[in-house]
Amino acid sequence: MVKKTQNNSVEWHDLKLMGTNKKSKPIAFSTKVTNDLIVALSQDNETILDIYNAINYDDDAKSIMKKYIDMGYGDYVAKNYFK
Repeated sequence: MVKKTQNNSVEWHDLKLMGTNKKSKPIAFSTKVTNDLIVALSQDNETILDIYNAINYDDDAKSIMKKYIDMGYGDYVAKNYFK
């Protein structure tokens, strides 16, 4: 789950808590540019693991996708979560 803050940074949260009222501690922070890259890649790549493999130059984006993979979300359909 992605949440934009007032200073244009982006918080990344646990996907299982998406759509619930439960507050979660962010698992990562990034710039809006990194967020936009992940959102764009989610339109052309099916899973979070596919996005991870498609990232070539943005180490922050790769790190965020790796965190989701490590949490067990690698096979989740990315475009359902990153919009």
